[in-house]
Amino acid sequence: MKKITSVLFLFYCFSVGWAQTVPPCTLEITDAETFARDWTVIDVNSDVSANTWAYNDGNAMYAQDTRNAADDWLIAPAVTLEAGKAYKVSAYVKHDGMTFDKQKIELKIGTAPTVEGLTIRLVYDESFQSKLFVEKSGTFSPAESGVFYVGLHCSSGSYMGDLYFQKVVIEEAPVYPAQITDLSIVAGERGAMSATLSWTWPSSDHLGGALSSLSGAKIYRGTDLVATLDTATVGGKAGWIDSSIETAGIYKYKVVAYNTFGDAQGSATTVTSPWIGNDAPAAVTDLVASAEDATVSLSFTPPTVGKNGGYIDTEALTYKIGRTPGGVLSESFSGPFPYIDEVPELGSYIYTVVAMFDGKASVSVASNKVVAGGAKELPYSESFDTESSLDLFTILSANGDNSTWKYESSKKMVQYWGGSDADEWLITPKLNLVAGKNYKLLFKTGLENAASEGSYKDLSVTIGRAATAEAQSTRLFRDTIQSALMEEKEVVFSVSESGGYHIGFHCYGQTNWYAIFIDDLSVDETVVVPAVVSDLTVAPGEQGAMSATVAWTNPSLSAAGTQLPMLTKMELYRGETLIYTQEDPIKGGSEQVIDEDVPAPGKYEYRVIGYVEENAGEAAVVESTWIGADTPKSVTDVELTDAEGKPQVTFRAPAEGVNGGYIDVENLRYRIVRDPGSEMLTESLTDTVYVDSDDLSLALYRYTVTTLSGDMESESVTSNALVFGRALGLPYETSMDSADEMALWTIVDANNDTKSWVYDATEKEMKYTAYSAADDWLFTPPFEAKKGSHTLEFRARAEKYRYPESIEVTLGSDVLPGESQTVIALYPEINSTLSELYTVDFSVPSDGIWYIGLHATTQDPWGLYISSCSIISNVISGIDGLECMNEVYFDRSNHSLVFDKGGDIQIINAAGVTVVSCESESGRMDLSQLPAGLYIARVVTEEGKTIQIKFIK
Repeated sequence: MKKITSVLFLFYCFSVGWAQTVPPCTLEITDAETFARDWTVIDVNSDVSANTWAYNDGNAMYAQDTRNAADDWLIAPAVTLEAGKAYKVSAYVKHDGMTFDKQKIELKIGTAPTVEGLTIRLVYDESFQSKLFVEKSGTFSPAESGVFYVGLHCSSGSYMGDLYFQKVVIEEAPVYPAQITDLSIVAGERGAMSATLSWTWPSSDHLGGALSSLSGAKIYRGTDLVATLDTATVGGKAGWIDSSIETAGIYKYKVVAYNTFGDAQGSATTVTSPWIGNDAPAAVTDLVASAEDATVSLSFTPPTVGKNGGYIDTEALTYKIGRTPGGVLSESFSGPFPYIDEVPELGSYIYTVVAMFDGKASVSVASNKVVAGGAKELPYSESFDTESSLDLFTILSANGDNSTWKYESSKKMVQYWGGSDADEWLITPKLNLVAGKNYKLLFKTGLENAASEGSYKDLSVTIGRAATAEAQSTRLFRDTIQSALMEEKEVVFSVSESGGYHIGFHCYGQTNWYAIFIDDLSVDETVVVPAVVSDLTVAPGEQGAMSATVAWTNPSLSAAGTQLPMLTKMELYRGETLIYTQEDPIKGGSEQVIDEDVPAPGKYEYRVIGYVEENAGEAAVVESTWIGADTPKSVTDVELTDAEGKPQVTFRAPAEGVNGGYIDVENLRYRIVRDPGSEMLTESLTDTVYVDSDDLSLALYRYTVTTLSGDMESESVTSNALVFGRALGLPYETSMDSADEMALWTIVDANNDTKSWVYDATEKEMKYTAYSAADDWLFTPPFEAKKGSHTLEFRARAEKYRYPESIEVTLGSDVLPGESQTVIALYPEINSTLSELYTVDFSVPSDGIWYIGLHATTQDPWGLYISSCSIISNVISGIDGLECMNEVYFDRSNHSLVFDKGGDIQIINAAGVTVVSCESESGRMDLSQLPAGLYIARVVTEEGKTIQIKFIK
């Protein structure tokens, strides 16, 4: 830190002892000499910036630093201030710079001309801009009299323009009292029209100093000045009673302290009164209307306070009671409680209660809807054509979620929207019913949406003596509604005692938000019909017999639950066919009927209907299990294994039919089909193990097993696939068209890094794409070869031409990497991204079975792809000689095999799979349906002579 005034300490001491400057005063910079002598400059960051305050033509200027921020103080000469007074301190500054330049300044005051001595901030502006000198001022009240210094601090960022200072002006400011505190108010007792205010007088002025002058207070009610007090005690307690209130209500009071300078500054202290005077009563609570026939009892809890929290005389309360319909029943009911009303007729009523006191009324409260006035006579019906149709119904949300039954005007029905856990009641008006009579309830119901089980609704119909959930204790009907069509439901019932009854519709349980509807409700007397039979069962005939035994117990009660006067007949139906009638059956007796005319194996619906005279009861329905012999289930656990080089198929036999019916497990047979070739090997297998003893060509084999029972057969089940068969004969060729074909090849991960060759079915090629050093083998299927010259051809490509792949080709008698493999070709740089043909001529050292190995050896592979392979023998044999014979030849012009003599003909593809096998007379065989490739044709003539040729199609 650098101080420009070198004799600062002596100057400061002199100023403390002799400063006589007192407000009002102006501290100006008149010339360079007085600036240097009387003003203090402190350059706090002199170690990084030489710029600081300097004299400039009657002013002081801080010239901008283009590289460093400012931290520079300009401190005015001393001034003497008195305790208990307030002073306005102003500095006049301006700014010269660009429009976006902003100065950061603060004005402070303290008892020493040092950074540490300036302790009180008067002004702070971090974005100051003005081309003209402007006043920046603050107010200060010293706690003690003495010498003070005013300093201007510039802390602007770099490149913010020049800052100019002109002068400091100090003048005495008025000192106002602070606001009063602890203002409270209490309303007059028992409704008196008065209020008592209490508060604490201020002990400090508006600047935070000790208050030396306090005259009194002005009191406002709302905006009206209602009192002026001219005595006060600094810091003391005060109180005042307002007795001039004319109208009851709530008022806002304001108390403002004042002194000789004027009223306390800033926001005045206010308080809002409680209700003053008599209040209107609060509304009654717990209003409940309950009905017993035509008598309605109205109970409620009276209010204890006013609706505004004010005073009411609870002993003087009266009540205005009304009924809709019916109007006002009492203008000033005062007891006894509860209020009792006799309604004139059956209807839906709502009651209202208004509490009254001192001519003031509470808010009107409405009761629940209550149905009162007696019972409806039958027949009763409701079509819900208007919303008023629900007036006599009781609707209850027993779970309290208020999502319940309501009227749907667009459909003219009653609906319940649903919810997470329904417990909703729709209860009819009281109906007059007589004991011993039978009644029929009809109604329609359906769903808004039946697309999923979540939309289904559980609905029960109940009956009870009151329109409450608790009283609805007898269930007449229960069903899960699952249809979006409105379906009519019928319930027959009776009552044990004569009197008034309510019928309830109860939707309950978990449900979504789609609606259930109720419509076209009716109740009337009905004829006597039997109840549904009980214990209805159907037992299918034994061992697949085409018969069924149907048994049940006849009803002894009517559908309404009363004793049957008679039981005229019972009818038994299979589907829609009447198969049995029992005249004059015994009530409550057991029946058994054997149906020996079941037309075909299957499941059947049986129905039993009882009659009283010609009146049929509800049918009892049961569906039988499977009658007759059933289709066998498929075998299970089918597995193909290698049994000493032969395919062995094992499986588990079925124990029942696909419909759960009878099958003759002792006489099941099994069909075995071999693929490729879809060759049926047997249809009469009775064991669950089959060994294929055929001399097989090398291929990937699967076996399909089908269960046979009489003329019925199960679904077929196919085994896993395994490779079997003798080594391939040459020539061999593959285009790698299928995974089955490539299953004949052997993959060896010689470095055991779990990354090796894989087959790409989309591109129809083998690929090695692991990004780690390759030591991975791809072996051809085994092939039979004679000693001598042979040719291998394969197509290969690389993923990236810049990253060549390497491969070696080997010949061996097994698929074990190592000494048994003889390298017959090396390709250290396969870099073409297009598939290229590679030809290897090699010699087989002896007759036998051999393998070609393709060994990927790239140390940093990106991708190696093999897309075809062929092996041909160049050894002349007797069979080759036969190719030159004209007895059998391939005519390429029309894709036909021509032969002079008939016999058994086989066509074998390059994979060793027989693709044609037939017996034919001499002539021509069309092979145009075969795909292009290398084939062997083998003809065994009737004389036993074998003729074999190779041909390319």
